[in-house]
Amino acid sequence: MVRVSGSTGDPLGTRSSPDTIGGADPMSTQLTAEDFGADDATMAKRYKSALSAGTMTIGNGDRPTNIWLKMNQQSMYWRMYYLMDYYRSEVSALSTIINRAVQELFRYDLELRPKFALKCVDCGYESQTLIDTCPACGKHRLRRPDPSQRDYFRRPNGKSFIDEANDSGQPLREVLMAFADSELQNNQGYLLCVTGDVYDKQTGHLERAYPLEFLAYDPKFVKNLFDDSGKQGTLYGFVRSDRNSIISLDPSDEKFSAYSRSGEEIYPAAWQIGENYGGDGKYWLYTREEVYQAHWMRAALTYGVPIWLDIEDDLLTYHFQEKHTLKLYKYGYLRKILVLPGFNDTDAEAITSGIQDILAKNDNSIPIVCLPPQATGVAEMRAQTLELGTESISDLLASKDDIRNRVCAMGGMPNLFAGDVEASGGMNNESQQITIFDRFLLGRYNDLDRACDWVTSWVAEKMTDWELRVMRPSKAYTDVKRLMDRTQEAQLMKQEGYDQEFRYGQFYYTEEPVDQIQRKEQEQMAKQQQAMMMQQQSRGLLPGDGDGPPEKGTARREDPDIDANKDDIDLSKREAEENSAL
Repeated sequence: MVRVSGSTGDPLGTRSSPDTIGGADPMSTQLTAEDFGADDATMAKRYKSALSAGTMTIGNGDRPTNIWLKMNQQSMYWRMYYLMDYYRSEVSALSTIINRAVQELFRYDLELRPKFALKCVDCGYESQTLIDTCPACGKHRLRRPDPSQRDYFRRPNGKSFIDEANDSGQPLREVLMAFADSELQNNQGYLLCVTGDVYDKQTGHLERAYPLEFLAYDPKFVKNLFDDSGKQGTLYGFVRSDRNSIISLDPSDEKFSAYSRSGEEIYPAAWQIGENYGGDGKYWLYTREEVYQAHWMRAALTYGVPIWLDIEDDLLTYHFQEKHTLKLYKYGYLRKILVLPGFNDTDAEAITSGIQDILAKNDNSIPIVCLPPQATGVAEMRAQTLELGTESISDLLASKDDIRNRVCAMGGMPNLFAGDVEASGGMNNESQQITIFDRFLLGRYNDLDRACDWVTSWVAEKMTDWELRVMRPSKAYTDVKRLMDRTQEAQLMKQEGYDQEFRYGQFYYTEEPVDQIQRKEQEQMAKQQQAMMMQQQSRGLLPGDGDGPPEKGTARREDPDIDANKDDIDLSKREAEENSAL
């Protein structure tokens, strides 16, 4: 029986367990107590025993079809992205918005920064502040991030993925920039991890997959392989020895039957990347973990729909306005005709109509009107001009400004950044625009964080103390200025009594001021002493009870007043005895 490998989200293939088609239920060998509730382990064992015996099965896990989050069936998916390429090249406002947004997102470079300040060795609790005791388990075994782990984020040639993400020499920053560019334009971006596979030649079982390259891919060339419910990896598969041949998972398929007889392991195919539009032509097949996709603007289960199609009429209007303006100034004249005296209104309309017909066939024609001499005795008439369907330039610019405002609002871009100098009405107005744009960028940075987490997931088992992030912009425009801001913050924190430490380019602070921590420690010691005294009182060991002198190694204490009285009594007794003897 052919084995079809499961997809567990583990890119390295170290935690995946092969599923089986046609045999016993694959879930029966993977059940744990947690699957049925950790509070009833006995019931879980009963279920597992029944599953193993074949008297019980797991069902009703099908996903319904026609999910709302699927793409609207308005056109072929790659045609949408092809159309967006056209709009971007023809609508200058749209191109400006996308370019400026990408530049603002990546104004600063990428960095590997520590995930925590201190980590508990016993329970794994991660603290962002300087602590002495783990608040989770109460132990004191704490460690700092291991700087040597950053060496695991390297290509096989020894270069860091940040400096060289692929064989083309692109740094990871450029790869993520291309990904963000596609997201802002198409609401669809792809990141591909080209892996080196270590697999068994006979069984085709993947032992390990390690990253070789990271690429950003054009969505026009990527096909999402999903069923009617939007679920990937259920219709097609491939073997590790041949990524260029797709295998139908239908048991009646001849190729599937051939691999079934050979016993070679088949892996679910979730993505098909081809050399032609739609993923056609020569293609390569990938599992779900090897490709990362996202939809920044509108939720979608399969293909992302560009938000710009919501204002497609505005884009077309802006496009034709720019073309009309180009033609208007290219030929250097406005379509107007001068009508001299000697004609009545009917003749003027006929002449105008004739000239319009000629200009409709040939824009380069220059109308010439031949007029007869003025008749004798006819009153003098003034010359007049007739416009041949042309609009005013001021109205055209006002219409373009209105469309540009709507396009900027859709893309979250301030009008000021899109070239609208009239929107600059003083520092207050500019600050409001930039503040709104920063709020827009904040959501995009969160999206980029998820993409960075996917990139580092390929080495997550070894690089546990560090995370990849795109550095956020701030009001400081240089690294020195940012360091000065952090230093000023550290001074203020020190004045408030917080203890601090500077490591890996940033300051770490204690959770509470030092004097507050000391006060809590003193209160804790006082409570411990009080509890000890109460415990002694409960045992009947009161301090200075006067019953004999204090003994070493006991809990009895010395009372100076009682001891002095006892000494006086003893002295009186000795004196009385001496007097009686005399």
